[in-house]
Amino acid sequence: MSKEIGIIGHFGGDENFFDGQTIKTKVLCQELSNRGFDNIFKVDTYYNKTNKVKLMADTLRCFFKCDTVIALLSTNGLKIYLPMLFMAKKIFKIKVFHDVIGGHLHTDISSLGKKAVDYLNSFDSNWVETNVMKKQLEDLGVKNCDVFTNFKILDIKKALPVPDENGVKRFCMFSRVMREKGITEAIEAVAKYNEEHENKIGLDIWGSVEDDYKEEFENLLSNHADCVTYGGRIEFDKSVGILSNHMALLFPTKFMGEGCPGTLIDAYASALPVISTNWDAAGEMVKNFETGWIYPNEKTGDLYESICYAMEHTDEMIAMRKNCTLFATRYTPDFVMRRIIEKYLK
Repeated sequence: MSKEIGIIGHFGGDENFFDGQTIKTKVLCQELSNRGFDNIFKVDTYYNKTNKVKLMADTLRCFFKCDTVIALLSTNGLKIYLPMLFMAKKIFKIKVFHDVIGGHLHTDISSLGKKAVDYLNSFDSNWVETNVMKKQLEDLGVKNCDVFTNFKILDIKKALPVPDENGVKRFCMFSRVMREKGITEAIEAVAKYNEEHENKIGLDIWGSVEDDYKEEFENLLSNHADCVTYGGRIEFDKSVGILSNHMALLFPTKFMGEGCPGTLIDAYASALPVISTNWDAAGEMVKNFETGWIYPNEKTGDLYESICYAMEHTDEMIAMRKNCTLFATRYTPDFVMRRIIEKYLK
């Protein structure tokens, strides 16, 4: 295709990043290329910290060269790029699409004021990940939102019986390792289960450890080495093979910026039910006792009770595993990108 598309987002320079923003940016670029969009101009916001001159030069070149620009912006990126994209659209007559990162845009826009709402309304569309996010922005006056879920390039696993390791069933977590993601609660819930039951369980954790949580996390690992392991970071295309050997994914998040979490997509592709807190859009991604469950509910009041329920209802967990693989198809590139291209990029 001759159309030139600019993508402004965090590609990470020459470093390897495993956060949701970087993965989403890279996957979008790769999927556009796979679908015949050969002329893609990348603007890497990684250089905002290391080479601002390069970043601004690349941004201006993008506006000159491209007739369509897709921006994936962090909170700091919004402050810089919203007014720039607004002006570029007026001056260069380009199409601008804002592919929203995470679930906290309404909070950012509230703090930036009415001008930010005007910027968003000037774009051709703002692509949000959930219906909850769309409603939150519409309440602020943003009129041009469209819902396209997050997606990942993953091989969907066949649902098999719940595995165990030497008779020990294991749960897992795969996210940024930080207090707000409920890591402490998960470790304590698994340890409590083992104290009160003869059949033991384990918890495997993967992800980048936040600096301000590192000491607490290391102490937790040391105190619960009998049932908890930390496996470091997983490359985004290796997750399914690792996670699929578990009972369920624990997602006791209290993080305010959850949108359509990539870790849940990894879980479903791995045939793993998700046991989750009730964050903003949880009901759109977790179907109670079909693909996991949200607690508290009529059967489980907290994470500990949820783990007990999973261990007592293995037949239900097997049925949920089958549902998860079907649900995973909603978060594939074929499903999401086809809708984006047909509606906006033809």
